[in-house]
Amino acid sequence: VRWWAGRAVPLLLGVVYVLLFAVHGMGDGGYGSLAEVRRLFDVPGLLAAGWLHYLAFDLFVGAWIAERSGALGVPHLLVVPLLLLT
Repeated sequence: VRWWAGRAVPLLLGVVYVLLFAVHGMGDGGYGSLAEVRRLFDVPGLLAAGWLHYLAFDLFVGAWIAERSGALGVPHLLVVPLLLLT
């Protein structure tokens, strides 16, 4: 379950993210300013790509936090707030 949720699913979401950018391109948006990022999100496919980016990143980092804290012997009740913040 850890491998599936922490590696396979984020990888799949990342592949879909790249495919969405390949299909929709950057248009007139970009990352140089907040206005350019907003223009990216005006394209529904790129908005979905942005959402997938957050899902993939948060799932990967949350799984990493859970794995490392378990390996270090951190009590689960101390890890839960970190996972909620992630």
